[in-house]
Amino acid sequence: MILWSLWRRRNTKLWESILEQCLHVMARAKEVFSLWQFAHKETHNRKQTSRIENTGWMHPL
Repeated sequence: MILWSLWRRRNTKLWESILEQCLHVMARAKEVFSLWQFAHKETHNRKQTSRIENTGWMHPL
């Protein structure tokens, strides 16, 4: 996340001639990481709840 934020800072400087403060770059990296963790947690929870328990073999009727 830090590397992505640094890359974005570089592109902003290059294409828009705006130099972001280092603190802003780090704050964005933390925010993106928090959002990633939240999304990953939601995905993980969905996988757990969608699992069907094995009830064992039952003979056909």
